[in-house]
Amino acid sequence: MGVMDGWGLRRRVEDVRLCASELASNALIHGTIHDHRFLVRLDYDGVRLRLEVHDSRGREEGAELRARSPRETEPRGRGLLIVAALADAWGVEGRRDLGKVVWAHFSGGEER
Repeated sequence: MGVMDGWGLRRRVEDVRLCASELASNALIHGTIHDHRFLVRLDYDGVRLRLEVHDSRGREEGAELRARSPRETEPRGRGLLIVAALADAWGVEGRRDLGKVVWAHFSGGEER
C-alpha cells in the first residue's frame, strides 16, 4: 500500500491490509444484495487512518454485526475477531442512501 508509505504509516500496512481483506470478504459474502458491489475507502487526517468498507445490505437486514468466538472446529467466523485485535477501534454505521459502512481506525505511524 504505497499511499500508506507516503503518509508515514508503514508499520501499520499489514494490519490495514488484513483488516481490509477481512471486511471486503465479509461485504462480498454477507453484505451485497443485488449487484455484488462494495467500496473500500481509506482516509488519513494526519493522526488516524480510517478504513471503510461500504456495502448494499442495511444494518437492520442482517444479523447483529459483532466479533464472535467460533468453536475451534468451525472453519469460519474469525474475521471480525481479527479486525478487533488489529484495529484501534471498529464499528458499523447505517448509510442514508442504502446499506452500511463497516469501519476500522488505526492510529499514528512512524516519524518521517
